[in-house]
Amino acid sequence: MRAPGQVQGSYIAEAIIERVASFLSLDVDVVRKRNLHTYESLKFFYGSSSGEAPEYTLPAIVDELFTSASYFNRLEMGLWTKVKQMAAFGLEQLWDEEKKYLLDRVRIIQADTLSLVQGGLTAGSTKSEASCEAVRLACSILVSRLKPLKQSLEEQMGSISWDTLITQANLQYVNLSASTFWVADDTSSYLNYGAAISEVEIDVLTGATTILRADLTYDCGQSLSPAVDLGQVFFFSSVLLIL
Repeated sequence: MRAPGQVQGSYIAEAIIERVASFLSLDVDVVRKRNLHTYESLKFFYGSSSGEAPEYTLPAIVDELFTSASYFNRLEMGLWTKVKQMAAFGLEQLWDEEKKYLLDRVRIIQADTLSLVQGGLTAGSTKSEASCEAVRLACSILVSRLKPLKQSLEEQMGSISWDTLITQANLQYVNLSASTFWVADDTSSYLNYGAAISEVEIDVLTGATTILRADLTYDCGQSLSPAVDLGQVFFFSSVLLIL
């Protein structure tokens, strides 16, 4: 390919950016945008090739892409929503009064073989269950380590906050890292059940059809996140009817 080394250079840059974001507890795209060239830095590196200031449109292009692709909205949807909710659910065992704030403290980062040697398969519609159960087990480990310290601090100080607990855990060398690996049993074969009915109006002259109503009942077992699953069921229903 042209420009040998470009792919490797981009990979190294992305690895550095993601590492910085993880260390600073920032969204990786915040770090990416802060490291885009300014027009002044562009002129420093590229001289006359940088053109005039209005011609430097990269920051505007990035902003437009985020908007047109509904990036931030889509980022909040799907599998990671379930995983974040499970992390908050697992950690709320420490106390109930702050559970509504725990979800905002959970941040998903890109996994690699340094953080987890093996991540299992994404086949068989079991990734949600496997990811969430692994997170739940990891949270249980953390809770078992933090609960004795929390009880001790409450005896000395009364009610304590999450920040106080974590700060003291860090000062007292409590291991605040946990990882687990979980794979569902016998995922190669399973049955799902559902039923659907639709009322459709057909124009006998043109053949045009109008879907007046569609109802779908689907057994998805014990839902991890009803809002997410409901959206997936409606999407599946729409695709089914279109086909």
